Amino acid sequence: MVMQREAGLVPPPLPGITDSDKVQKLLQEIADRLRPAESAFPGMPPYNVRKFELDTAKPTSAPLEMDLPGDTLTFYSDGDYKGIQYAMDSPTNDWITVGEFGNPYQYPAQFQKVYISWTQQVGKYLRVHIGREAGAAASVAITAESPRDVFQILETDKDTHFAGALTQYAKEDENISGLLYSKLRVIGVGIISDQQLHYKLLLWYKDTFEDTDLDLDKYCAEIDLDLPTYGFQVGGTGQWYMDVRGLHADYQDLDGTNELHASLINMSATSKTAGAAGEVKLFIVYAPMT
Repeated sequence: MVMQREAGLVPPPLPGITDSDKVQKLLQEIADRLRPAESAFPGMPPYNVRKFELDTAKPTSAPLEMDLPGDTLTFYSDGDYKGIQYAMDSPTNDWITVGEFGNPYQYPAQFQKVYISWTQQVGKYLRVHIGREAGAAASVAITAESPRDVFQILETDKDTHFAGALTQYAKEDENISGLLYSKLRVIGVGIISDQQLHYKLLLWYKDTFEDTDLDLDKYCAEIDLDLPTYGFQVGGTGQWYMDVRGLHADYQDLDGTNELHASLINMSATSKTAGAAGEVKLFIVYAPMT
C-alpha cells in the first residue's frame, strides 16, 4: 500500500479520518437502511379478513361500510366479481369493480374506510383481505414478491349456458361473466356432457362474435372437444368427461366487461338435445397475462 501511495495510485487518507471511522459510518448506513419503517397503522394487526354473504343486494346508494383502515385490498368470491364494487373513504368517491385495476388492489395512500356494493347472488359469499404496511414495505430496499395464484377456473352453468338444441354445425353464443382479468391465457378446458358429441369451443374478443365483414369479426381461438374420440364415462355409464390441457389461447375481453365471449358448436351429425337431456358444463382454466 505504501508503494502504491508513493506512485500516486491511492490517495492518502484525509487528516483526522481513520479506517475505523469509515467502517463505523458504513455499518450505520446499513443499519439505517434495514431498520423497519414506523407503522402507519399503530396498534393495528398487519391485516384483517371479513366475510359477507351476498344473498341480499347492497347497491352503491346503500353500501356496506367497513370501518377498517389499510392500504391494500384483496377480494375472493365464489360468485360473480362483475357484480362487486368498492370505494375508499366515501361512497361518493368513484366506484371500482373488483379486478378492474388488479386484485389485490394497492391504494396509493392509506384509506380509513371501505364501502362495498354487490348485486344479489343467492348462496354466494365474499371474503375481503384488508392489508397494511404495503407502503412501508415498499420503502425498504430489500423486497420480496408476494405469491400469486397460478391459475383460476371459470365454470359455466348447465341450466343457463349452452342449454339449447344444436343441429350439426349450429352454435350457441354465451357471455360468461366472472373473469378476474380482462387479459388472460386459457391453459385448459374440461367438459362434462350428457351426450357423446363432438363439440368445438370458440372464443371471441367481443360480444359481437362473428361478422360477415372480416374487419369486424372478433374471432380469437378454437378448442376441440371431441367426446366420441377422447371422451370417457365412469363405470361405462352416465355423463361423458374430457379435458384438454397445455393450451396457450391468449384472450382479451375488448368490451372491458370481464366476460368470456364463447360459442359452442355441435360438429356431430347427431343433434344436441335441449334442456336436461343435453346438458353441458365447461371448466375453463386460465392464468393472468402481465
